[in-house]
Amino acid sequence: LFCLVVRWSLLFMGRTDQVHDLSLKTRKKLKQKSQKIKKLRAKWDLTVMETKKVLTSQNSKGGESGEFELKELKEMSPQEEEAVANTIPKKQEEEKGGRGEGGFRSWAVNHLKRLFAIHFIHVYLTYLIISSLLGGLIIWGIERSNLRSSYVDCMFIAVSALTSCGLSTLDMGKVRFGTQFVIWSMVLLGGATLTSIVTILVRRFAMQMNIRKWEKDHVGLPVDLPASYYTDVKVLGSLVLVILGYMMFIQGVGVVTLAIAFNVGDYSIPFEENEVNTAWAAFFFPVTAFSNSGFSLFSQNLIPLNHNAYFLLYTSFTLIAGLSAYPLLLRLVIFLFYKCGTTRMKRRLGPLLRNPRQYYTYLFPTYETNFLIIMFSGTVIIQWVLWMALNWNREVFAEFSTGLRLANIILETVSTRNSGFNSVDLTKINPAMQMVILLFMYISTYPMVVALHSSIVQDKVKSEEVFKFEEAKLPKYQSIRKALQFVFLRDIIWLVVSLVAICIAEASWIDDGDPDFNLFKIMFEVVSAYGSVGLSLGIANGPQSFSVRFSVFSKVIMCIVMVMGKVRLVPSAIDTTIQLPVIPNIEALEERRYGMDLDDAQEEKIRKAILKSSGVVYPNSDAGTTETTVR
Repeated sequence: LFCLVVRWSLLFMGRTDQVHDLSLKTRKKLKQKSQKIKKLRAKWDLTVMETKKVLTSQNSKGGESGEFELKELKEMSPQEEEAVANTIPKKQEEEKGGRGEGGFRSWAVNHLKRLFAIHFIHVYLTYLIISSLLGGLIIWGIERSNLRSSYVDCMFIAVSALTSCGLSTLDMGKVRFGTQFVIWSMVLLGGATLTSIVTILVRRFAMQMNIRKWEKDHVGLPVDLPASYYTDVKVLGSLVLVILGYMMFIQGVGVVTLAIAFNVGDYSIPFEENEVNTAWAAFFFPVTAFSNSGFSLFSQNLIPLNHNAYFLLYTSFTLIAGLSAYPLLLRLVIFLFYKCGTTRMKRRLGPLLRNPRQYYTYLFPTYETNFLIIMFSGTVIIQWVLWMALNWNREVFAEFSTGLRLANIILETVSTRNSGFNSVDLTKINPAMQMVILLFMYISTYPMVVALHSSIVQDKVKSEEVFKFEEAKLPKYQSIRKALQFVFLRDIIWLVVSLVAICIAEASWIDDGDPDFNLFKIMFEVVSAYGSVGLSLGIANGPQSFSVRFSVFSKVIMCIVMVMGKVRLVPSAIDTTIQLPVIPNIEALEERRYGMDLDDAQEEKIRKAILKSSGVVYPNSDAGTTETTVR
């Protein structure tokens, strides 16, 4: 369709010369290149086939000593090359068990392989499901005699912690320390930063194993691995150290400073009244804030701490640094280390700035980075202005001074798009602001998700043929505009289906006319869960989220919604940042080294290397014979 549009446009403008170039010259050049590749691969396939025949055939001349006879491989004429090029794909198809080109059996096998192929998203979903079930079981065992909560409620809060959502069906101010520690651990293990580090380490380990295998199996061959492959291992190692340092520095500063701030003057009173240990709170809040989970140690979330200006400002910055501005700040840190570091450091960090999406999921090229800066700044400014205009003189802010009002509004502005922290009662703010919060929770992760899908790095050729991943933008349909349309359509489908299912299950409550149970609250809760935000309008007679009033079926639906909202930040299966590298074959590396035009000497050199690696010993040049022996 794209080619037709270009052709019609050029014809409409009278540029027939460009149409000719597009339709004929380009096709001719591609056809010639395709023919060269076809002939070269035909020669390789013939060499391998002849070698296999020699290695499997038994000649009486060898006897029991295991020596066999091999005649020198003859050169092919152009007609033979074309015949081999046409017959070898059919033979390979038959060897795979198919019925030839277009066979039903081959088609069925290929589609079954695609259907049951294991991708990163399948592994990630399995991890989320198993961890949530086990975490819910542990919490249920701890709280069974304390709050007498059901297993579904415990599983709900485990899913909420692992997906960094923050919705809670338990009173966090009354749960035991063991439950708080389990939630803290699951928040830490479910964070996007730590999960991405594990992915990098797995890729780096796989690359190291491939290098060892290659060096062991290809000793003496005239084919070396690309130097960039060794460089990529060092780059990934440096990237892990930078991410760990970034994460530990922000959280470490929070642990130290909050431990001091929580014990200064009147700021320790809320902890004494609610029997919360200040040291444990200093460890708990930096992790939950950086992971954007929104869990608190108080029944009323952060309302008891809304007079601590430093805590509000630190939490606001940590929320931003953990998700919304994480790609921007991480790129800034890498840039500063690159400019101020040594030559060795520049060699390792330079590729992260030139080809960021080749190495890491949350590092983007310049265009996508600028898009994130504009979207992040625009949404924060719009929310801050609306909070100031609609709620500055509301009763909920009447008790605060000007400085505390600004600090609380900054926290609420940031928390709307990131986590479920709230330092004021959301039911007492302007109703128009509740609708604004609902809309911004819906688009909370849109900038990150759109940048993620529009900057996918894909191989220019098949991954099993090359080692080095090369950066190449996907076709036109993966632009930012198209990616935004795809994400919007997918989100609408999930939200509508889940909202209708919950309304069907809770129809009796809605029909009763209970003012505390209405459609807007249900919609607010579902959007908050799918956006991994965690804000809730709550219930009239308790500190839990509104989900606590749902039936078992609706709570399970909410768990599914939270998981699907978390999966939005998982890259696609074709993204090289989550693909394990594979060992290349010799032909692909030689095609890359020499191009498509190999002379006879180069082909003979490669052929000897292949046969030698298979156990074939070539005779000396002065032997004057056309036969050799195979061991």
